[in-house]
Amino acid sequence: DPAEADISDWNGAQIKDFVILKFRSGDTIFPAATMRPETIFGATNIWVNPKGTYVKAVVDGEKWVIAEDAVKKLEHLGKTVHVHEHVSGKEFLGMKVTNPATEKDIPIIFGDFVSTDEATGVVMSVPAHDPHDFIHLARANPKAKPIKVVDMPGFGEAPAGEMLEKFKIHDFNDAKIETVKKELYKLEFLGKMAENTGKFKGMPVKEAKKAITDWLLSKKEADFIYELSVKPIHCRCGGEVIIKAVKNQWFIDYGNFEWKNKVKKHIIDMNMYPPEYQNELPGIIDWLEGRPCVRRKGLGTKFPFDDKWVIEAISDSTIYMSFFIISKYFNQGKIKMVDLTDRFFDYVLLGKGKALNKTWEKIRKEFIYWYPLDMNCGGKEHKSVHFPFFIYNHVGIFPKKHWPKGIFLNWHLVVYGKKMSKSKGNVVFWKDAIEKYGADAVRLYIAHGSNQWVDFDWKNEEAEVYSNHVKSFYGIADELIKKKSKSNTSLDKWMTSRMNRIIKDATEHMDKYEIRKTIDKAFFSTISDINWYMKRSGKYNLDVLSSWVKMLSPFIPHAAEEVWSKLGNKKSLVNEKWPSYKKSAINLKIEAGEDMIRQIMGDVGHIKKLAKITKPKKISIFVAPRWKYDVYNKAMKGKSMKAIMSEKKYQKIGKYVAGYFNKITKRMPLDKLTFSALDEYKILNNAKDFFKKNYGCSIEIFASGKSKHPKADSANPSKPGILVE
Repeated sequence: DPAEADISDWNGAQIKDFVILKFRSGDTIFPAATMRPETIFGATNIWVNPKGTYVKAVVDGEKWVIAEDAVKKLEHLGKTVHVHEHVSGKEFLGMKVTNPATEKDIPIIFGDFVSTDEATGVVMSVPAHDPHDFIHLARANPKAKPIKVVDMPGFGEAPAGEMLEKFKIHDFNDAKIETVKKELYKLEFLGKMAENTGKFKGMPVKEAKKAITDWLLSKKEADFIYELSVKPIHCRCGGEVIIKAVKNQWFIDYGNFEWKNKVKKHIIDMNMYPPEYQNELPGIIDWLEGRPCVRRKGLGTKFPFDDKWVIEAISDSTIYMSFFIISKYFNQGKIKMVDLTDRFFDYVLLGKGKALNKTWEKIRKEFIYWYPLDMNCGGKEHKSVHFPFFIYNHVGIFPKKHWPKGIFLNWHLVVYGKKMSKSKGNVVFWKDAIEKYGADAVRLYIAHGSNQWVDFDWKNEEAEVYSNHVKSFYGIADELIKKKSKSNTSLDKWMTSRMNRIIKDATEHMDKYEIRKTIDKAFFSTISDINWYMKRSGKYNLDVLSSWVKMLSPFIPHAAEEVWSKLGNKKSLVNEKWPSYKKSAINLKIEAGEDMIRQIMGDVGHIKKLAKITKPKKISIFVAPRWKYDVYNKAMKGKSMKAIMSEKKYQKIGKYVAGYFNKITKRMPLDKLTFSALDEYKILNNAKDFFKKNYGCSIEIFASGKSKHPKADSANPSKPGILVE
């Protein structure tokens, strides 16, 4: 993980744990490396690469045949390796080896697909359970029969072959083969060991893997080797990263059952963003065991139990937030190096013992004020390294009341889809961006553009757009201040309702750290509503503007502060609280009325475009027939069509009633209607002058049942019919 080392080109590399299984030919061992040791009972052969270079070497006193590339890897793992001879893989043609689990002889078969730079360069073949092995063995030795060692419902004697057949894969170059392999492994992990696996028969595979490994280790027929899943990777100094075993290493036992369970229980009570991480984290905790906590080189704190070692970075950085409180006093000279004793830390962090002076008491009070930590924000690369140990060490050191409350994962910043790099010349410097686009524009762009849990892709042209958004805010605010009024019309009530609803929605999003959604509401939805309000009335109430500016302060602080000052406020905006909403001010009926008017404006525009009418002479708007409101309300309450049709008043228009009923009941459950037919007519009639001013033509509003035009019959509740002439 790049959080653990100074790695420049990590590319998602992980350490792969291979078990070495010792297949013997006389006194010579062919150490086959596998990640599925439980399948050793099904080995039909081992593979070597005929084109590869192998060595005959003595490894810790045993004669091994390994790929030349494996020598250094084994030495890095602390083994003594003496190479005696370099040989070609072709030399092993016709040889047989003994399976250490079954004690049966199996052949060595050539496979030029074997990677000699992976593990030992010797591979065990289990065609019943590995799709690659199944295809390769079918070509190399068609008479060979797979040996099934894992029982699963629905599978026969060769699960790998059956999966290949299911997905119609007949070639090892097929792109789907890796997907099939992963799917098969998942299924087999839930299976049980078969009849032919001796004392492991019936054991769940997830238990058998360790049990069989331990059994072979006890017989000295197994060992370990480790590989990186991505190669090569380099540190920033240019050197290649390797896996190395360090002798006399000190470990922290993160496998401790009691400690592990405390951590997993606490995770349930934490706030995690994204929420999926809360489900993922217990699995990470499960596989954590002993972890090295010291190193020989580099900067760091001397290890108190052995000063030849330095505490490594992750172990030394998991409770650093508690030291922020202490560092202030140290930097101010109020405490000295000599004060930083075990007694000091026991008192300040744990409340043990007594304070030696007032400064200690002050630091302790400040620690209690700030702890527990509400939220630890860090990059997504810390998911499996820093954050688990951050929780572990807090749980292990502090009392429960001071355990952390939340974790927020940040994603990365890229430029035009590529990682920022000085060598690529695509680095965006804050100073340059701020000078070009403005501090508020950059802040708004990143806050809104960085959709949560997706890498943020910086693009200059998009930054320019956000610069224009900030300018637009200035323009709208200035216009509102000029046209300020104290009116209290239904339109003012609509704007007040909308602002209170936006504050409510934005607050809910902020509480969930959904910054993009917060800005969608606080900035863009408000601008849309204000533009509509000004278009409809040309006036504005400054109380709403004040609330708006408060909401925008975290995102465009400089612009918001300036507008706040223009509103006549003497104190700085930073001293103000986030606005609160009034539930009583939210009026669903008034909002729905304006929504309907906005919808009509959109529909008229669409009709004009389709009919190619540039300047209409007349626009007629028809409220739906009253019977539709009645049928809708009855359907919403659960009345059947049969019950409705039995009413005498519907019998003459039964065909239309049935058609309308079938149409609306397709989207059950139905929402309650906000308006009656009369309400709709009043709303539309009140907006008549607005429509007339906007379209520059005659406007006629028809109440329900007052027109025989087909458009009147096609109108629906809250969806008036429209005729543009």
